[in-house]
Amino acid sequence: PLIDSSNAEPGCESYMLYQNPYDKTKFIFVEVWKDQIAIDNHFSMSYFKAFGPKISTWTSRPAELKIFDVVLNY
Repeated sequence: PLIDSSNAEPGCESYMLYQNPYDKTKFIFVEVWKDQIAIDNHFSMSYFKAFGPKISTWTSRPAELKIFDVVLNY
């Protein structure tokens, strides 16, 4: 539900969950958002807030959040 709901949000260009093919215990969400406003809106969604406590029971350590800007002109 988190993925479908997030992909339906205004400003979400892509929201996917990937599994490491070499270590099946590792996963990563890769998200592409139109702008910071869309990200901030996503963080305020009830389903996103509810996900944090759920994931803490599934992982051996806290989840990491890393935000990157894509450089298109290099």
